[in-house]
Formats: sequence, C-alpha cells, structure tokens
Amino acid sequence: MHITTDGDVEPCIFAHHAVDNLNLSDVTLREAWNPPYFWQIRYSQPHTNNLYRPCMIIDEPENYWDAVLSHDAFSTDGSSDFLIKNPELEKYSESTKEVLDDFFNKEYPNWLLDKVKQGKGTNEGFDRIWLEGLSDEIRKKYIKKIEE
Repeated sequence: MHITTDGDVEPCIFAHHAVDNLNLSDVTLREAWNPPYFWQIRYSQPHTNNLYRPCMIIDEPENYWDAVLSHDAFSTDGSSDFLIKNPELEKYSESTKEVLDDFFNKEYPNWLLDKVKQGKGTNEGFDRIWLEGLSDEIRKKYIKKIEE
C-alpha cells in the first residue's frame, strides 16, 4: 500500500489508482487497506511465478486493468488512465514476457515446486500466506498436481 501526500491510498507506489482518500472521507487506515479493489489485486498474486516479472502493471497489465475498472478506481496523478487498456503497454508486456519467461524457465525449472514443498509461497502476497497455512496433507496434494 502507498499513501500519497494528498491522502490517496494506492496499491503500490507505481500504481496510481485508488478507491479511497484518507483526507476526503471517513475511512480509517484499516478500512483503506482492505477495500475490494485491494483484495482483487491480492487474489491475483502472484501475477506470474516468474521472479523477473513481478509487476502487475508491466508484466500482467490485464490484472491491473481489471481491478481498476471493476472498482471504479480513480487516477491519483491525473494522467495514469492512459495505462488502462493501452495496446502499447500490452505489446511491451508480451515482448518482455517472451524473453524473461524463457530465461526464467532455463534458470529456475524447479523453483515453484521447491517453494511449495517447503511450504512457502511463490512470490509476494496472498499465495504466500495461503501456502504457509496449508496442512501437510493438502500441501502434498498441491505438490502432486504441480508435478503432473
């Protein structure tokens, strides 16, 4: 979460869309941390398992676009709406995906499976919390599914 000097509560310092402003509404900091807008972003994490592509805006822009549009998030800097459904950003994302996924898959072929076996998440966010809380029985089922 990032709070601007104007009080806008953004999901990230680079994601300039918000649904709450601490200065202009009666929302508490706890409430501003948990709107459906943030939950949608959290549930879509990791946006990719590739550690070289961790950014939802650049690496998986559809996740960002969907969250912003689904929750009527407003631009906090007055110019970030150009990112939404931008074909140039989508083109850039696809081109970096080709290069970075190939590199990641060569460098870390068993990375995901190793993390799951350790009971750790694959990246940041909700998946980490979820995997760390799994019972051994459920984790074994998940590992088996990944190995298949």
